[in-house]
Amino acid sequence: MESIENIIVSLLNKIYGNQRFNKLPDSDLNLFGYEIALVARELLYVVMEIEKTFSFKFSEEDFIDPDFYTVKGFIKKAQSHLS
Repeated sequence: MESIENIIVSLLNKIYGNQRFNKLPDSDLNLFGYEIALVARELLYVVMEIEKTFSFKFSEEDFIDPDFYTVKGFIKKAQSHLS
């Protein structure tokens, strides 16, 4: 199975319609910030694809946590559902 990081890179490139990302950007960047610039609809798409691929659901607490909206925080939350 592919890693969460690789799937996120693939989804970001699909969202932007190019190969803008060949690896994940700096892990402390906000997913809504200037460098990544996701809108809420796109983040929802990423969330749904990660949940479907790895067969889990993010909790309400995950969405409330401000760290969820950083690259590192999102990956950490996803990995916590896999252990």
